[in-house]
Amino acid sequence: MSNALYASCAEVLTLCQSQKDDLEALLDPEIGFAPRLRQICQDQIADLEDSGEVSQEEMDALRMECNTWGLLQALMPARKTEPEPQPTAHALLSENPYTPTATLAQAVMNASRTLTELVVVREWLHETAPQPPHPEATTGYWKFTKHRVLQALRTGGHGADGLVQEMDPDAPTREGRSLAADDTSYEKALAQTLYADLRAGRLDDAVELSRRAHQPWRAASIRGSLLFSWRAISTEPRDEEAMDDGEDYDVWHGNKRRKLWKSTCTRAALDSRLSDAERALYASLAPSTRTATVLSSACRTWEDKLWAQIRVICEDKQSATLERLGGCFWEGGIAAVEKGLNEVSPEAQEEEEESWRTEVEQVLQSLANVSVEDGLPADNPFHLSQLHIILDRTDALLNDFASRLRTGLYDPQSPEYPTMTRFFAHLCLYLQMIDIPVPPLATQVVLEAYLQVLEVCNRLNPYCS
Repeated sequence: MSNALYASCAEVLTLCQSQKDDLEALLDPEIGFAPRLRQICQDQIADLEDSGEVSQEEMDALRMECNTWGLLQALMPARKTEPEPQPTAHALLSENPYTPTATLAQAVMNASRTLTELVVVREWLHETAPQPPHPEATTGYWKFTKHRVLQALRTGGHGADGLVQEMDPDAPTREGRSLAADDTSYEKALAQTLYADLRAGRLDDAVELSRRAHQPWRAASIRGSLLFSWRAISTEPRDEEAMDDGEDYDVWHGNKRRKLWKSTCTRAALDSRLSDAERALYASLAPSTRTATVLSSACRTWEDKLWAQIRVICEDKQSATLERLGGCFWEGGIAAVEKGLNEVSPEAQEEEEESWRTEVEQVLQSLANVSVEDGLPADNPFHLSQLHIILDRTDALLNDFASRLRTGLYDPQSPEYPTMTRFFAHLCLYLQMIDIPVPPLATQVVLEAYLQVLEVCNRLNPYCS
């Protein structure tokens, strides 16, 4: 590891410690402590990729450190700042049973700190996902199958070799027949790429790719995941600046019948006649406890499995809350409006939220031991760090890492050791700066380990000062 990296980290530490009484500056998304260290890691990764003089273990550790600082920057501001009071979904529906589902979903999220944090983690997982590889552009819809179908029609045949006789998207499952081999391969690659786009949060890219592949119905099914919004009938406060910028409040967006769309996607995800890639795509569009197994089967890395769990948790929480409330026209039609809202006491809501939070923690905790097909294992120190940060258990994280240092479970000669100790040392100092308690003994062990690394690199002076 270059001395310049240690020097840059020391400079950031010195600067931010001088701002230790300015929480806003420390948490700033551009110039705060975490984004500065993330940028240092990104610069180091770029330099090492150009030079090629680095082991794969060291590069993996750097990328993991970079991503973990990104997670800290995403989560800590939400935990250290108190959000302004917002109307609840119950209050919105009491005033207006035609409140759009997008507005209600936002209210459900605002009412739950745990759900808010999970959405933040989901966006972080989108940001750090690999770039989806796109298949080569096709010159037509099922062109090889089309050629053979037309040829059969010209010769008076009825199809050969189990090939479909019609060209609509449902023909293979309806007829129990297949496409031409080249078209089958392309369909599989397309479904896998669309799934990768959704995994990376690139909904618009998936829609555009579907259109370029001459499959507009795929674009429509993907856009069906968008929640219904219509500012003209919503009682949420209007943004005057947005109105001045020309935003059209009279135009609705998203899916007015998302509940029906979701049930259709669920049926497709559970349809064993479809390919695994196709089923995974629909499971990612409509994540739920029913489709969780299908979605999990497409997950190869630890990050994929975390993403899948969080997608299911967030979607189920939103659906369950709206189902419990009732009274929403867009979820239950006029019958729901006539029936009215279900009243739930604040005490019952709080008890329900606490029970749900416990379930979420148990589900996420299971990821500490999950097996993966690709990438770093679940017990990688950075994966454990990310999981503990998400669960808000940084004290347990530091105690565990310090214990492993004391018992010699980490080899000081390993390529990733300097990166790990540097990260944990700066994590201790960062948490102290933003007034999050850290275990004193564990902090001492971690800092001593990092000072030993600095001593070997002859970079001790900036930290001692």
